[in-house]
Amino acid sequence: MNKNCLPVVNELNLKLVKALDTHLHADHLTGLGALRDRTHCMTVTGEQSSVDVVSVRVADGDQLEIEGWRST
Repeated sequence: MNKNCLPVVNELNLKLVKALDTHLHADHLTGLGALRDRTHCMTVTGEQSSVDVVSVRVADGDQLEIEGWRST
């Protein structure tokens, strides 16, 4: 997890609603679980990911909606 992320979110008085990990590597751990635990956000990653800290898995071509915004 980027340690600079949460201070900026707090400073701007934002609410983290979804955290998306676009890809994972065997040589490092995802920060999704820590973000979820600290902010209660939904966690999102690809359907082929084997991590267990995910609320939603998406497939190639799926659209993601965040507070009324939809990915294309």
